[in-house]
Amino acid sequence: MTGLIKLPTCIIFLIFLASPLLAKIILEGADSPELASYIENETEKLEAFFETDAGSIFVFVAENREQFDSATGNILPEWGFAAAIPRMSKVILLSQRKFNPSVVAHELTHILLHKKTKNSYIPRWFDEGVAQLLPGEAMQGSTIRLAFASVSGKLIELPDIDDVNIFHSDKAHLAYAESYIAVKLLYEEVGKESLIRFISDIPKLGFDRAMLSHFGITESGYNKIVLEHIRRHYNIFSIFLDQRVIFLVFLLLLFISYIRVKIRNRRKIREWENEEGPAPY
Repeated sequence: MTGLIKLPTCIIFLIFLASPLLAKIILEGADSPELASYIENETEKLEAFFETDAGSIFVFVAENREQFDSATGNILPEWGFAAAIPRMSKVILLSQRKFNPSVVAHELTHILLHKKTKNSYIPRWFDEGVAQLLPGEAMQGSTIRLAFASVSGKLIELPDIDDVNIFHSDKAHLAYAESYIAVKLLYEEVGKESLIRFISDIPKLGFDRAMLSHFGITESGYNKIVLEHIRRHYNIFSIFLDQRVIFLVFLLLLFISYIRVKIRNRRKIREWENEEGPAPY
């Protein structure tokens, strides 16, 4: 059972460093029962999934961008508005954003995943893919983004996603979309139990050797499988199956229909006026 504590900054840090067992979740910078309850519940779910204890997690909600950048060491790009620092069991959120459960769950997943791997190295694509898949994070606009990248030959090699923090916003979103697909494919193929056993062996074997041991393939080999899957399933036709495109096409058809009706009505009015002739004096 998780516990929540909210105290002034200096006291929070003393408790967190000196006696982490006093509280499971330490929340600073926000007085939100909704957020606090969500963090507790989500942490318990992730503990059950990863079969590990979260320990104490420190969640800091920054008041503004300047405070957020300072708390994250000024290393995040402008498109970043949440961060996890697994070695410190710390989550940092930007309060200007409306409370988004999937974002909070995403960062908590990073913490628990790294707890399970004992902070061993894991590729960024796997890290981000797991953090999107488990909370059920929606991939808005990803179909179009993946399709355009596939058709134009601009898909990102999975190992290159390690540098996502220096990508511009569009490329970063593509990297996250590819990461989601990569982990989703793996999860659907091997299931939860095999995935957890693989993650558990990463501290002992390293990521690449653990992949080879459990799945019979290296990261390099899996990279080829994922990119080929994306090329097969995301193409020019995928764009027209995207819900947003369908909605826009529907709106366009409504607009065209409206214009046609207006033109037809005006034509009718002119015809009636011509038939009636000039009004008598």
